[in-house]
Amino acid sequence: TLHMGLWLDEYLSVNSSSAPDVVTMVKNCFGRQDDYHPPLAYVLLHAWMNVFGKGDVAVKVPFLLCGIATIPSLYWLGITAHSARVGLFAAFFFVVSPLANFLSCQCRGYALATLLSTLCLAFFIHLQRDSTSAKGPMPMPIAFAGVAITASALCYTEYVGCVLIPCLGIATVLISLREFLKNTDHASRKQAVSKLLRCLGALFVAFALFAPWIPSVLNQAHGALYMDRTPLSRFPEVFYWNVMNLLPTHLALGGLLLTTLAAIAFAIRYLERKHNSTPVSTASGLFVNADIYTILWCATIIPCCLMGYITNWWQGYFRYIYPYSPAAWILLATALVAVFWRQEITLKQPAKLCLIAFIFLLSAINISWILYYAQIPNSGLRVVAQEAKQGNFDDTALLIAPDVIGPTIGYYLPAAEQKAHNVGIFGYAKWDDPTIPMYIPDIAKAWIPDSLLAETEKRIAELPAKGFKFLALAKDSDKQIETLSSERMPRKKRIAELIEMLNKNYKLISTKHYDAHTEDVTVMLFKLTP
Repeated sequence: TLHMGLWLDEYLSVNSSSAPDVVTMVKNCFGRQDDYHPPLAYVLLHAWMNVFGKGDVAVKVPFLLCGIATIPSLYWLGITAHSARVGLFAAFFFVVSPLANFLSCQCRGYALATLLSTLCLAFFIHLQRDSTSAKGPMPMPIAFAGVAITASALCYTEYVGCVLIPCLGIATVLISLREFLKNTDHASRKQAVSKLLRCLGALFVAFALFAPWIPSVLNQAHGALYMDRTPLSRFPEVFYWNVMNLLPTHLALGGLLLTTLAAIAFAIRYLERKHNSTPVSTASGLFVNADIYTILWCATIIPCCLMGYITNWWQGYFRYIYPYSPAAWILLATALVAVFWRQEITLKQPAKLCLIAFIFLLSAINISWILYYAQIPNSGLRVVAQEAKQGNFDDTALLIAPDVIGPTIGYYLPAAEQKAHNVGIFGYAKWDDPTIPMYIPDIAKAWIPDSLLAETEKRIAELPAKGFKFLALAKDSDKQIETLSSERMPRKKRIAELIEMLNKNYKLISTKHYDAHTEDVTVMLFKLTP
């Protein structure tokens, strides 16, 4: 997936990281309205690009390294939460997860955010443990600092990471309430208060470290979101898709099936143990620590309830739920261990064969899907740019519709190549400079006037005088245009009007579709001159 190329959002990372020095870059990120993300991932990318350049493979590598570092981090989280066995399964889920493979090679902060959330959960579990824990807890000052630093760094990487702080805060309160209700002696309650204070204290420090960036968040929140938001009535769908995206398999190829089978198998094994009068505390496969259950479930269920309401594109927020996958993978790994292991060490032959079959099947499905998926580029505009460099679009005006995806073609077809092949890049609705990332609050304004089509028609009529013989309309996919249209930004309507006008006024030479995962485009080539 390193070789799938960049799409718009990845180019925005490159653009945001391209300042001459770190201080200038961070200042540029503060309150910016062309890329709504905090600066930590950009600091990492800035340092990397200064050494290795801005190539579309080079800029992905630092995030791949974050993904690789997540493997031992998940193993550590599994050991901290339960056992080495759970750690191995959690790391295995990450390695074969199609979503993890894809997002670990995206030039965005998703891989770094997932690494930080994994570390934060491990530190937090250590912090909430009593000093008498059989796990041999980490020294409290180290765990405290670890939670504060990783939680704050997560917030500085992805704004969705801010959700983890209240998740852990809610878990802490629930744990303390349970201990107060369970224990009535003064010593136990004093210990519970101590645990409550140190856990909430670490979260407060994390919030305080992020506080200097809050004015930037508020400023960016005032940027006009030009799409309708997902209504609360669609909560069941939002929740379902978020849960499915937390699973270590492809949604259509086994997500729901995996969840159903795991739930049934776990229930059968639990009832079997209960029927055989096996105490839960000695059942090695089950979570014996309710506190850890509380932490992991809060870090899973609460984000699944919240992610998906920023715009109407509620199915597209898989990348924002992704940093909460580690908690889900640990829960799934413990369920797997509970199903297959009857005792601490032994694994009986039928269970062993079933486990081998499960591992093989999950690996085969996921790896096959990843290999297929990686053959398709992230953006069809990369292929369009390659063909332009080969001379396929000489003397052609490329009209990008909608204009917002223009920066991708600008990255792959720089000014020198445009000049060499007499290729012009224009945008609809923003005609001039569509290769420069747009000021987000202004995106909708150009689409509103009814005069847009007439103005564009006039500009197209002037192209032959500027040396252009052809017009290539590079149109985003119908689904994308439909999704990213609203009453405040009638893209779908305006683009339909444009195509109708072009078919009426100019001869259509060819139509070619460029398949891609996020920016698949259809290029309609028109002849401008008689």
